Amino acid sequence: VTAAYLALAASSLALTRWSNDLAAVWPANAVLLFFFLIRPWRSWWPACTLGVLAGFASNSWGGAPLALSAIFGMVNVAETCFAAYLLQAWLGERLN
Repeated sequence: VTAAYLALAASSLALTRWSNDLAAVWPANAVLLFFFLIRPWRSWWPACTLGVLAGFASNSWGGAPLALSAIFGMVNVAETCFAAYLLQAWLGERLN
């Protein structure tokens, strides 16, 4: 999951950069969301940690300042966790 997240994040930054240094599309979150939806929430923490680190690495390699890279990494994983939580709460057993 981490390798796919890192590869997609780096690709997104390379292919969809705008002049304001933001990627227009972030498909790496889709990989993480899929993982979260098929795994129990107790197993999310390692993936969250590695996702933040992968997001930080891809953003800093893409040229973003270190503090901003850390913020982007945390926000991307947080929004994915929130989306997975909401989907599991609303859909419940239908996801399985």
